[in-house]
Amino acid sequence: MTILMITGTWPPLRCGVGDYSSRLCEELQASSLQIHVITSRQARPDFKLEGQSLLEVRPVVRKWDWSALSVIRRLAEEIDPDIVLFQWPTAAYGRSLAVNLLPLYIKRWLPRCRLITTLHEFRYFQPWTRWRLLPAARDSDRLIAVDPQDLAGLQKMFPRAAARSLNIPIGSNLPSVGPDFDRPKVRQTLGFGQQDFVVAFFGFANPPKGLEYLLDALGAMRRVHPNLKLLLLSQLSDRTAYQRKILRQITAAGLDEITVRPEYAETREAAGFLASADCAALPFRDGASWKRGTLLACLAQGLPVLTTQSPAGPVEPFRNEENLLLVPPTDSRALAAGLERLRAEPELRGRLRAGARSLSDFFSWEEIGRRHVRLFSEVTEDARL
Repeated sequence: MTILMITGTWPPLRCGVGDYSSRLCEELQASSLQIHVITSRQARPDFKLEGQSLLEVRPVVRKWDWSALSVIRRLAEEIDPDIVLFQWPTAAYGRSLAVNLLPLYIKRWLPRCRLITTLHEFRYFQPWTRWRLLPAARDSDRLIAVDPQDLAGLQKMFPRAAARSLNIPIGSNLPSVGPDFDRPKVRQTLGFGQQDFVVAFFGFANPPKGLEYLLDALGAMRRVHPNLKLLLLSQLSDRTAYQRKILRQITAAGLDEITVRPEYAETREAAGFLASADCAALPFRDGASWKRGTLLACLAQGLPVLTTQSPAGPVEPFRNEENLLLVPPTDSRALAAGLERLRAEPELRGRLRAGARSLSDFFSWEEIGRRHVRLFSEVTEDARL
């Protein structure tokens, strides 16, 4: 079976969807599939041949506008895939209408192939923007929503596509550390002492991540707990207004002396840094959800995680004090109280570590890969009927 994935981003481009696409293709390659990827020119070309499996990455699209359609058509007809797997949106697409019409053109160019569109965003877009998904809702043989809340909204807006829609989660965007992980050594490398209580934040620093609330909480706590440390696994610069605000806040709150910001480029090294912490704090403004790869990365390391409740209500399988510690969003005092509990209650940390490991199995890439392979078989079987 030949799969063609179309995605605007791919490593080393910084985009969660690009990381997801890369990790998914690596997992699918284990199933003896022929996988071709069409992506942006800035991405890294790659070619891997293992037994009957093939993964070929073709960074050929200069800009995702109308000019991209001829490039995609030429390669798509050359590859002649059984299935096209289209990722939407990505950071590279911008507001391109051509990308939204791509499902319509794919069905015209390749009438024999099956089209699967994976939606990584839905409820965060304005209603008029959601209507741009009409070609995908109409022409896709299956629609994957990575978040059950997005699936519900998609089925409500496009009821004719409801029967063709399903939920398959994303997985961690970092590998889990292995049994030979030397935690004391990594902590020593980062400059943490044995008695330090290390709080990790991981992810892109943008407004939805709520990093400013965590900094407020830590600023209040550091006066009482001199051994408190912040492991900030995030790239910060003064190029964006929000990140400039974060950098000023770190200095104004006196957090420079307790903050460690390691440079890292390799995912396994980043996973080791993350696993060296005592807990992770992820104060999402919109609450914890299935689409947060940074949350799943923390769970994959078996970290106790303090994060925020979804305003829409409980989200399964996230359970307070069982596999996560949940507090209200945009509440610095609640974050400080939660961190104080994690610092003072080792039994709570132990329970959350066990819950994190159990929960990470639910979001494992092995299971995500198996569900995609079953879906590929299903849609190709439908085509034969």
